[in-house]
Amino acid sequence: MTRWWAAVIALAGAVILAIVATTPPGAVSANASTTVFSASRAMADVRVIGRAPHPTGSAEDAQVRNYLVARLKGMGLEVATATGTMSPAAKKRLDGWRKAVAPAPPLTNIIAILPGRDRAQPAVLLMAHHDSVW
Repeated sequence: MTRWWAAVIALAGAVILAIVATTPPGAVSANASTTVFSASRAMADVRVIGRAPHPTGSAEDAQVRNYLVARLKGMGLEVATATGTMSPAAKKRLDGWRKAVAPAPPLTNIIAILPGRDRAQPAVLLMAHHDSVW
């Protein structure tokens, strides 16, 4: 009987620990310190970026890219852009999405660097798309 209770108590403890360990922290207000992440502040950016589709090569994509560059510079990052060309396979896939054959748009990447204390140390890389689907 004692083992039965020990098992029940251990199981209950494991469930409580799992719930506590996976419960996210409460939301931070928009006027919290800028050194703290605020979902409210982040949602302002999401609303601007997500207000309309902005597929590769569109005017909307250029607007989103310009917004992101300005925001990143405003946060003190070193920002540059790099352009490239689309592969034939990617162009064919894009033509299928836009349901028209058109010239391949130029590709523009945003490179933003948040300088660390010691640039000789390893860096962290984050990559994400800033365009959307049609």
